[in-house]
Amino acid sequence: MYRRISFHKKIDLFEFEKIISSTQIDLSFKKLGIAFSGGSDSLALLFLLKKFSEKNKLKLISMIVDHGLRYNSSKDSLDTKIISEKIGVDARIFKWEGEKPISGIMEKARDIRYEILTNACKKLGIKNLFLAHHFDDQIETYLMREKRNKNHLGLACMESVSIYNGICLVRPFLEKPKKLLTDICQKNKLKWIEDPSNTNQKFERVRIRKYLQNIKLEKKFLIKSRINYFRNKKKEMEIHLNKFIKEELIFFPYGLFSFDRGIFKDCISLFQIELIRKLLKICSGKKYPPSYKSSTNLIEKIISGNIKNNTLH
Repeated sequence: MYRRISFHKKIDLFEFEKIISSTQIDLSFKKLGIAFSGGSDSLALLFLLKKFSEKNKLKLISMIVDHGLRYNSSKDSLDTKIISEKIGVDARIFKWEGEKPISGIMEKARDIRYEILTNACKKLGIKNLFLAHHFDDQIETYLMREKRNKNHLGLACMESVSIYNGICLVRPFLEKPKKLLTDICQKNKLKWIEDPSNTNQKFERVRIRKYLQNIKLEKKFLIKSRINYFRNKKKEMEIHLNKFIKEELIFFPYGLFSFDRGIFKDCISLFQIELIRKLLKICSGKKYPPSYKSSTNLIEKIISGNIKNNTLH
C-alpha cells in the first residue's frame, strides 16, 4: 500500500527535496546541469530543479543537444533554449557534428548525447547532470533489453545515480510515473515541445510504449520487481568480481593481466562472462564492455587454450 501511495504522490518541492536527499549525491559543487529537451518530462524536472537550486544557492544550467537529425533541429533547439530562459535558467546548445548513422539512429544518438553532455559538464565545472527518465521509461527499457538478453545483469536497467565519463548522472524520477510530470507542467501552465520521433512506429521504444498503454499497473509493478531482482544480483556480482580481481589477478604494464585458467574454469558461466567484460572494459579504456556474444566466444577459447591471435575488444 505504501508503494502505491508513494508512486502516485504528487511531486512538489518538498517531495522533490526528499528524492534528492535519498540519492545522497554531493552538492558541494555549486553547479548543476540538466539534459533539457523541451519535452514535458525534462520541463517538469527543470521547473523543480530551478526551485531547488534557488533555495540551495546552486547554479543551474540547461544543456541542449542539437542532433541535427531533422531539417528544423536548429530551430527546435533555439525554441527549447527560449523555454528554459523564460523559466529563468541559463541554457547552452551543443551540436552533434559529423556524419550521422543510417541505422540504429536512436541508440547512436543516445550515446553521442551522453558523450556531448558529459564532456560539456567537465568544461563547465558541473559534477551532477540531471536526467528526466521516469518509471515508464524504466519499464520500456526492461522490455527492450529482455527481448535480447534473457538472463544477464543488463536487466537491472537504469540506476537513479550512476557515473558516466566521470560525471554523476542523476535520475530522480525513476520511481515516479510520467503522468505526475505532465501534471506539473499543466498545473504550472508550462508549454512543452512534442518530439515527432516519439510517435514514429519504426522505433522499437515507440512500439513498446504503445504496447504498455494497454498494460495494467500491477503488471508494471511486477516488471519493476524483476528489475529490483536483477539490480540486487548485479550488486552481488560486483562484490564477487572485485574480490576475484583483488585476489586472483596479476596486472602488468600496458593493460596486460593474467589469472589462473583452472580457477577461472571453476567459476559459473555468468561470472566468467561478467569478469571478462569488466576486465576488457577497464584495460581498453572504452566506455562500454564487449558484447555478450563476443565475450562468450572468447571464454570458450580461454578454456580450450586456443586463444592465439584473437582480437579482444
